[in-house]
Amino acid sequence: MGASISLFQCPFKGRAGKVVGYSYVSLSHIRLQGLTTGTKRFDVKRRLMHGLTKNALISQLLLFLVLVCQPDSEQILSLLRCPVPCWYMKHRASTLDGLGVGYMLFDYVEDGKMLSVSYAERCHDTTLRRNLFSDLARIQLIFSRKPLPRIGSLTIDDDGVLDIKNRPLTLEICHLENENIPIDIQRKTTYSTVDTCIHDLLSIHDSRLRYQPTGASSMKDCISQMCALTTMRTVYSDFFDRKLRSGPFVLTLTDLHASNFFVDDNWHITKLIDLEWACVRPIEMQHPPYWLTSQAVDRIDETQYSEMCTEFIDDFEQVEKTMLGGDERSMAIVGCDFSYTELLKRLWEKGIFWYCFALDSLAGLHHIFYHRIRPRYQIPYSQSQEFQFGTGFYITTPTFWCPKAWDFAKSKVKDEEKYDEQLRDAFQFDSS
Repeated sequence: MGASISLFQCPFKGRAGKVVGYSYVSLSHIRLQGLTTGTKRFDVKRRLMHGLTKNALISQLLLFLVLVCQPDSEQILSLLRCPVPCWYMKHRASTLDGLGVGYMLFDYVEDGKMLSVSYAERCHDTTLRRNLFSDLARIQLIFSRKPLPRIGSLTIDDDGVLDIKNRPLTLEICHLENENIPIDIQRKTTYSTVDTCIHDLLSIHDSRLRYQPTGASSMKDCISQMCALTTMRTVYSDFFDRKLRSGPFVLTLTDLHASNFFVDDNWHITKLIDLEWACVRPIEMQHPPYWLTSQAVDRIDETQYSEMCTEFIDDFEQVEKTMLGGDERSMAIVGCDFSYTELLKRLWEKGIFWYCFALDSLAGLHHIFYHRIRPRYQIPYSQSQEFQFGTGFYITTPTFWCPKAWDFAKSKVKDEEKYDEQLRDAFQFDSS
């Protein structure tokens, strides 16, 4: 069949001759239907012009180009400045209409086992680590070569078109909202600059402290957290480069703990799961996984992690040279004059890793701030006078977290007491 003169009639009822028909279904499925079910074919020269308006003619031509030039369909639509649909099919099941819920696709992973099953026991094997780090590097490099215009989460509209039209949704946001803690980030919020994103990420920690009944265990704990959050806002510009304020932004897998990797016996990655938490983030928020030393993010031994991080960056550099070539121009991140390896080294040296780890950890920000971020700033007193400086810090700093800060700290103590009382009541039983 000559591709230049033939066109398949769309095999799906109600979508014949419409470009949107392709938007809902896999292109390969359309072609398969046309070839195997005897779907009617017609000659373009004889039928295409008959009875069609100008807009309908354009739609027919687009569908023709998509079907007969399938490998190049994305490029064709891009050149025509048309949205490029993804490869998923829209399906509305009548059995779900009354439930008011959506649906999810599930798959069974047959090749590989969760990395967490073997990591603690075998993480001392340098060959296995090299395989794992190399595969992680390839994944991050693939994402970095496709910078995206905004910070946010990907959505799929009713025409199957992928776009960034949702807030950068992470597991932490979901956890807080499930606890009925308000998050002051609207669903359709996206960001064009790094600083606005960081401001809103810190506001998530504010909401946890403000609205979670157990947000602070005591007056001292509350004041300490208020100091940390206030100072995190003050010092963020010391960590993030203003030249990268407007990008690049890249797709980031934000929930890559060891149970979300499936690896083979040689620790080559076979599958990744829980991709629903992937979102577009600043290039400076890319970093190795926190769990490389099998420690919680707020209990990481910096010396051990530094050794593991150096090894990760070295392996990353080898993969980068292999994938992109050895010259500086080909290795440079799109829109930048430095390579991904150089970026990782800079992020580690400046302590941006720790700042990002703090942002991403609701429970860990407090510890990371006091043990990894605050020590980077010089205290203008001798060791004998340091206590006086610390006292002043805890008295002055929290007053800038919110108006009437001390009244708020007192209220958090009452919240904790009320929660403890409710908890005791919930577990009381009549022993008689």
